[in-house]
Amino acid sequence: MRKKDISNWGTGQDLNCLLFFAYLMDEITFSYTIDSYKAPTLNVKSLCIECLTVISDIKKDVINRGALNSVIEELVWAIEHDKIVSELICNSQTALYIDELLTNNTIDRIKNAVVLIFNSVCKMYTDKIKERLTELIVENRRKEDIESITKLFVTDLLNMGYTNEYIYHTNQQFFFSSDGFIKDVNIINEYWNNFNGEKQKYKVVILGFTLFKELKTVIKPFDIKIENNFTFEASDSKVDKYIKKLAANKYYIIFDEITAIEPYHACNIAQQTIEQFSNLFSFYHHKTSLEWRKESIVIDVENAKISIISKPTSRTLCCKDLRPRKASSVLNNVIQNIDFEKKSMYRIMKSIDLHEAAITSESIENQFVNLFTAFEVLIPKSVSSGKDRIVQISDILVPFLCLDYYHKIIGYLTKSLIEWDEVLFKQILGEVSEGNGHKEKIAAFLCLKKYSDIRDTVYKKIVSEKYVLLQNRIYKLEKLFSSTENIISHLKVHEKRIKWHIDRIYRTRNLIVHAGNTPQYIDSLIENLHSYYDIMVKAIFEDNIKFKLNSLEHSYLTNELKYKEYKKVLNEYSHIELTEENFLKIIFNKFLPK
Repeated sequence: MRKKDISNWGTGQDLNCLLFFAYLMDEITFSYTIDSYKAPTLNVKSLCIECLTVISDIKKDVINRGALNSVIEELVWAIEHDKIVSELICNSQTALYIDELLTNNTIDRIKNAVVLIFNSVCKMYTDKIKERLTELIVENRRKEDIESITKLFVTDLLNMGYTNEYIYHTNQQFFFSSDGFIKDVNIINEYWNNFNGEKQKYKVVILGFTLFKELKTVIKPFDIKIENNFTFEASDSKVDKYIKKLAANKYYIIFDEITAIEPYHACNIAQQTIEQFSNLFSFYHHKTSLEWRKESIVIDVENAKISIISKPTSRTLCCKDLRPRKASSVLNNVIQNIDFEKKSMYRIMKSIDLHEAAITSESIENQFVNLFTAFEVLIPKSVSSGKDRIVQISDILVPFLCLDYYHKIIGYLTKSLIEWDEVLFKQILGEVSEGNGHKEKIAAFLCLKKYSDIRDTVYKKIVSEKYVLLQNRIYKLEKLFSSTENIISHLKVHEKRIKWHIDRIYRTRNLIVHAGNTPQYIDSLIENLHSYYDIMVKAIFEDNIKFKLNSLEHSYLTNELKYKEYKKVLNEYSHIELTEENFLKIIFNKFLPK
């Protein structure tokens, strides 16, 4: 969440929800937003497709019948919570579909029910999202609905083939550039034109190094040409400068026609094709690799529009990172104090090797498989447990992720407050007497009634600057941490969704390894998988240093017991108000000294 320059926006209050939508789109598609505030990997429409794919694989004996259970459970939950589905299917019909999904054991009956649901929503789903968002934005109300439907919209776009980069840059250009003045809420109808779902033809040109000259004939079956020179029909000053600077001693790799939904998508297709060819070339020539520029010159054939598009940041790198000096300090502390038994240390180092292989690989499939294998090295298979492999991994991973959850979202708000107004942030810290460190003090600021005046002061300043997303986020977190019942309910949903996602990650890993299939949404899975890995390994190191847990198994058991104890504490405090004495215990599972 970042404060945007809104100098090109009008001052009318009727623009409030439009600005909120623009901010949401920016946050959801910004590469370094935490996963809790990004769009879900799938919505009802794409969950139906996933469910039908799983059913097909079960019939082919690719996966076992049990894999369908979590998919059905998630689909039912999504149907019940999707505000667009409720407008496309009447409540009584929805209830019948859900009953059919939950009570029928035959694969064919479940398949038929899923097909009926999909047919009921697929044709109108995207249009209904746009229609409903337009109504809410024009009427300037119900930010909660705008947020949930906007996330469904981004999920829908990504599963249609739009890239995260295109959505982000389009939103930035439309709402936050100096090119246009936003004064009428109905401009939202113009915004939708950027996402009409129609595919276009693009010509893509990439600059390759000298080794490509040997491949002019070989590469033709890939519908690629390699030329010494290329004349651009359209002209652009940035492109001209780029060519002039880099064209010497390089070859033009030309894709005459790529059909794609938008230019970033065309860029990805071209770059991935070259990577595949490079891998094939390396099979026959191991010593020297093909090299090329990671930018693509993309030409919209119909509109004669030319632009340079950089290869997007690897999804394995879209994560919170320490600054070099801080990273060095933390590493030094780990090296000086870590003390694992030999077997555990061996597994940790092998796992970290695989993590390194993932973040340095150019292949998205290799990134995914290496990251998943890094988990498998840390969590060896237990035959005696009698549990499926994915259940074993989930049982160990879930406590780490759930214990970290409220730390993560309060940490994200803390960072957003500092970036917005560091002076005011320090003022908040100075007036909050409870807690140690930024996150604990911000938790007190959010949940304790005694700080309502400070919250009011912050709200007033936020409103004066029209930072509508931060205003809404503080309000929602204040509401979340206003009662233990809310905290329990929120954590239960989080745990449930993590388990569904871990199942999906495992199925995707098997699809890649055993069938060579890569799903459309793999970018999202990689981000989540990398986040899960970092959270778990950092916690393992901290456990070793703080509690002298010198084996991985000790760390796993400790976190399992900590999570059980935390849920027990939440249940004990379920009807008790958060106070200065108990809020750290309830939010962070931190036991205060007596």
